[in-house]
Amino acid sequence: MDQLPPGFDLCAIPAGAPPAGETSNLVDPTSLAEVTIALCVITTALAVFFALARIFVNWHKLTLSDYFMASSAVLTITYTGLIITLSRYNRHQWDVPACWFNARYIKIIYAQVTLVGPVLFLSKSAIFLLYRQLFASDAKKLRIPIWVGLISTFLIYFPSIPLSAIFEAPRVGQSWEDFLLEQSTLTGTAPLIYWGIVQGSLSVAIDLYIFILPLPILAKLRLHRRKKIRLLAVFGTAAVGVATSVVALVFRVQLLKPGDSTWQQACLAMCVVAENNVAIIVGSMPAFASFMRVHVAQSASFQSLRSKFVGSRGGSSGKSGYSSSEGGGGGRPLPGDPRGTFGSPMQARKPGYYELNDTELMKSQFSTVDNSTISAPMTMRSGLRDQDLEQGRIVRTVDIFQQTHADRDVDGTKHELNTHNLV
Repeated sequence: MDQLPPGFDLCAIPAGAPPAGETSNLVDPTSLAEVTIALCVITTALAVFFALARIFVNWHKLTLSDYFMASSAVLTITYTGLIITLSRYNRHQWDVPACWFNARYIKIIYAQVTLVGPVLFLSKSAIFLLYRQLFASDAKKLRIPIWVGLISTFLIYFPSIPLSAIFEAPRVGQSWEDFLLEQSTLTGTAPLIYWGIVQGSLSVAIDLYIFILPLPILAKLRLHRRKKIRLLAVFGTAAVGVATSVVALVFRVQLLKPGDSTWQQACLAMCVVAENNVAIIVGSMPAFASFMRVHVAQSASFQSLRSKFVGSRGGSSGKSGYSSSEGGGGGRPLPGDPRGTFGSPMQARKPGYYELNDTELMKSQFSTVDNSTISAPMTMRSGLRDQDLEQGRIVRTVDIFQQTHADRDVDGTKHELNTHNLV
């Protein structure tokens, strides 16, 4: 730059030489700006929504894991804002005006490198803390693996803070403009690119560790197949985190190739934003499942929409949670198949048998023969005496406020999962 004539317009020349067969376009070039903004807004909005749902569900019993996740959500909003701020640079380097590389640009890059470590550390540490909370009965077995995960996460991500201060900021007494000029004269690969590859490789490993850690415990739970599938789906979202970290690693390696760093950095930035937000979603998924089950699925508006949909497809049989085994007519069981439940699928029962399930109890209240009110978030099937079977009365309900599913192995070892109504 010192060899340029005075008054030369840096905005009229590209920041890099185009490869053979390409020409510079400083006016309306191919850009990843719109894709970057769309991906950042959508994934960050989803992550914040999941995190807010988690805080809402756990509001009266917030733990360290919740505070970690809330802090990560705040930082990821800041980090995403920085990525969007530099979205106009998401072009091929030969399509970026040289004047855009100024002190403001290098300051934002420094802030990005500094923030990305804490964001990923907080979100992934919150997942390990959540595992300790959910698998309380296996605390002795998981204590060491969880601590290994927490310490490893710290060692992987927190070095970004001192390294960014060393390599991405001016020294004491040096201005940002002088630092930028110094960086423009350097040759070879920047040290932080090598660290990025190391960090990206370890990030893939820690994401695999997060994905695999709960699987043996989930496999030992003796649950109904459908419920086990739901649990595996909730915890299986961690596989998406593995995929995003792998793609991010690919683009970190691409930065070793000189000549088009702005385009490669744009691709990497989108992957890192996705990795940040997926980590928040994974850590909030169990509480979000509970939020959807308790506060959305049981809401009056959702039940109204559901009844209309089921009624339009199933006729009169889908409009009520009640059916009787007595008599005949449309929507009633065929002769020889005595069935009758409140809110439960038709199953073969004794004549006059009725059943209350948790969905119907959440939707409304029923009065028993002694006019006492039944109102509970979850109930077990009622035990009936013979005379009550004959008269078709509901004589007993059991209210259960339970958030655990326990099981024992053949050797007597107990496995318990605090599912927070996941299933």
